[in-house]
Amino acid sequence: MKSCILFFLFSFFIHTIYSQLDYRGWKTWQSIEAEYELNKKSKIEGALSTRNRHALTTLDKLFIDLSYSRDIAKKQDISLAYRLTFENEEFKNQYVNRFNIDYSYKMKLISKHSLKFRNRIQAKFYYDNSVSFVDRIRLKYTYKYSKKVDLSAYAEGFYDPNQNISFYKFRIGSTLSYELYKRLSLGLKYFLTNEVNVYEPKSFNVFSISLKKSIK
Repeated sequence: MKSCILFFLFSFFIHTIYSQLDYRGWKTWQSIEAEYELNKKSKIEGALSTRNRHALTTLDKLFIDLSYSRDIAKKQDISLAYRLTFENEEFKNQYVNRFNIDYSYKMKLISKHSLKFRNRIQAKFYYDNSVSFVDRIRLKYTYKYSKKVDLSAYAEGFYDPNQNISFYKFRIGSTLSYELYKRLSLGLKYFLTNEVNVYEPKSFNVFSISLKKSIK
C-alpha cells in the first residue's frame, strides 16, 4: 500500500510542477457513486457529484449521472449515459443536459498491466437552447497492484467537428482505486485540463475523491 501512495504522490507532484508553468486554477470534485449489476454482461450506474472553485469555497457545478453499460464481446463494451449539470455562473444556477454513447476496448498487456481505449460521442443541450457535439478519445493504462488496489494514468483528447481545427482540449490524469470493504471502494484522482487552438484558452487542475458502492 505504501508503494501505491508513493506512486500517486509522485504522479501528483509531476503534474503540479507542470501546472505551475503558468497560472491554472484549482478545483475539487467530490462524488458518491452506486453500481448495480443486472447480469454478467450489463449494469447500471448512478452518481451525485459536486465541483468547487475559488479556493475550494464556491460551488462550481453539481452533477447527477445515470448510465447503462453492456459487454458486446470479450474485450468490448458500449454504454449510454445521461448527465444533468447545474452550473453556478455569476451565482445563478443554470442547467445543462448531456447525453453520450461510449465504445470501449480493453487489451491486457503482460501480467497485471492493461490498456483501455474509449471513444465517447456526446451532445450537450444548454439553457439558452444551443447544442454542442464533442468527440472524446481516451487511452488509459492500468496496473493491478493487488486485489484491492488499481493504479491508472490516462490521456484524453477533445474534438469539435464544427470547428476548422477540431482538436481544442486535452486532459491528462492519474487515479488510485482502493477497495475499503467488499464492494465498497475509494477513488482518488488528479487531472489537468488544458484548452488549445481557441481564443483565450482556459486551464485548470482538479483533485477528485469518490466513494463507490457495488450491488448485485
